[in-house]
Amino acid sequence: MRKKMMNVVRGCKEELKKFWCDEEGMGSVEIILILVVLVGLVLIFRTQVTNIVENAFKQISTDEKNINKGNSIKNGVQTR
Repeated sequence: MRKKMMNVVRGCKEELKKFWCDEEGMGSVEIILILVVLVGLVLIFRTQVTNIVENAFKQISTDEKNINKGNSIKNGVQTR
């Protein structure tokens, strides 16, 4: 029984070493760290980011109104 337990403990140690040395999961850790940094930057510069996004959407809306100002579609045909 004691010998069996020692084999189990030894097996667990070997698996733990393999897990610790395995670099396959490093991609996930790097992605998480990048996301944490990006979220931190957004929180720090929240007002500036909000202003940039709002101005971009205002500009898109204004440009869309100017493009469609003289155009209309009646019965599937575009008229000017």
